[in-house]
Amino acid sequence: MSLAKNQGGPATFVDRFIGIVDAGRCLCGPYLPLSIVRLGPDTLYPQPSNGYDSGKPIVRFSHNHVSGTGGGGRYGNIGLFPYAGKPTLDPGAGEADSETAAAGYYSVIFKGSGIRTELTSTPRTGVHRYSFPAGQEANLLVDVGAVIQVGGEIPGENTGVSLGGFVERLSDSELCGRGDFKGGWGHSFPYSVYFYLKTDRPFLGCLLGNSEGPRPGVSADGPNCRAALSFGLAGEVNVVVGISYASVANARRSVNRETRTADFRGRDFDELRAEAVAVWDKSLSRIKVDGPDREQMVLFYTLFSRLICQPSDLGIDDEFASWKSGVRHFTDYYALWDSVRNANSLISLFDPELEVAMLNCLIDIAKHNEWLPDAWIAGHSAMIQGGSSADVLICEAALKGLPGIDYAKALEYMRRNNEVESPDPWLYGRHLREYRDRGYLSTAIKKNCVSRTMEYAYQDWCIATLAGMLGQAATAAEYRKSSE
Repeated sequence: MSLAKNQGGPATFVDRFIGIVDAGRCLCGPYLPLSIVRLGPDTLYPQPSNGYDSGKPIVRFSHNHVSGTGGGGRYGNIGLFPYAGKPTLDPGAGEADSETAAAGYYSVIFKGSGIRTELTSTPRTGVHRYSFPAGQEANLLVDVGAVIQVGGEIPGENTGVSLGGFVERLSDSELCGRGDFKGGWGHSFPYSVYFYLKTDRPFLGCLLGNSEGPRPGVSADGPNCRAALSFGLAGEVNVVVGISYASVANARRSVNRETRTADFRGRDFDELRAEAVAVWDKSLSRIKVDGPDREQMVLFYTLFSRLICQPSDLGIDDEFASWKSGVRHFTDYYALWDSVRNANSLISLFDPELEVAMLNCLIDIAKHNEWLPDAWIAGHSAMIQGGSSADVLICEAALKGLPGIDYAKALEYMRRNNEVESPDPWLYGRHLREYRDRGYLSTAIKKNCVSRTMEYAYQDWCIATLAGMLGQAATAAEYRKSSE
């Protein structure tokens, strides 16, 4: 890597404020490459798909976001918000006085209260440090029902809504729970997010409630459940939140494994922040660039960090709860129809092992669900905007000679797109009847009939090419003709 002296590694060139507003909708908060946790601020309703609208008051810091996407948004779940004064389940919002962001770090100071929030993260935990001015009563809202809601969309359909869940006080420094949600771009299937929260000092009070108001006892359930934690004149409060799509146990294990803060005698905030920077330096160093122009370096490494933000790596038989198959799984492909254009081609050059793993995940999904997905979000296929772009990526991987893929099995699912009518072409497969009988899609198909026709034809060419590489001459000839 050729970098100017005393400038540090490539992570020093990442500017988290590039591309966060208007059509960009990227994240200013901390995340790591392919992490589950993408922590950051959400502003007052209505929110863009990334949750953050610069200049608007902040209502919480939530743990999972999508980055750079349009549509109805998704996630913004398990939110925390610091505030001063009396404990309440509805503390309002905070106006930012100053914001700072870098690779692995975000900070904001609120006007009026002077409360400072600092955030960093590990792959599956959010790490928070809240500094309260002297003499102020320190409180922290834990909003289990937090969810991004884009204006003009119907909650529970094209944007999110809280369906239920629970929050439970485990001790005077621990909470756990689950948020149940529905809605967002691509599909409206329900999903759940589990959490485990640990504070570095005991809370003196814990007010629990839900949409109907405060609830007595050590737990609360139902839509929009939440907790208000009181710390007295604490000065500083450190919090670690484990996030899981599988279980509270997984969320707790991530806190203990990734931060070693079961008793808060492990790594502190600054050490975890430094570790996040080291992860970014290593990941961004996969592409070496020479350039004396700092502006160009900042643009390149910032956009590179955006590229490897998604999908989220769920590990092998770990964070993917639908089945166990010994295959590394990912979520939040948003979507192959977008990334097939150039992102996957680039990934296959600088990290071919990752591209192979992502394609094997898609093939494993097809083994269990019968269809190769185009978008795969929160455990379900999501809206297809064109054809089956997985066909293109599998063919490209074969042409590049990427090992470790069962291309013969993949070809079976690619052919299925052309040979079997889909019960729901909105989510998987093709609008096959018209394409097969007419040779094109008519305007009876209400979305993208012309581009879908072109994509189906190109994907037939991909099937023919892969079949020829596998020695299946008859199939190759059949699909070359179909591609015409």
